[in-house]
Amino acid sequence: MSILARIRTFIRSVSNIFRRTNIMAVHDSDVVQLLESLGIYRQVASGSVMCASCGVAVTLENLWAIRRHGGTYQLICLSPSCASLLDPIV
Repeated sequence: MSILARIRTFIRSVSNIFRRTNIMAVHDSDVVQLLESLGIYRQVASGSVMCASCGVAVTLENLWAIRRHGGTYQLICLSPSCASLLDPIV
């Protein structure tokens, strides 16, 4: 492999590390509208969606985060052990 090809390979591997991610915050007053747009409001309101981390029922009162996983959405409760899983490692 030529030096130029090695440099290109290295740049590609490094650029994968620094991909941009979208971080979106939602105000409390907009949570219901967001859940409705995702088609999961009724399930959350009834407590039939479980936290992806600990398995407790996620409701409007204990919803901490929503993350996309494949083609589905995972909800995270506000338990400190679950919420800390989403915090960046410093």
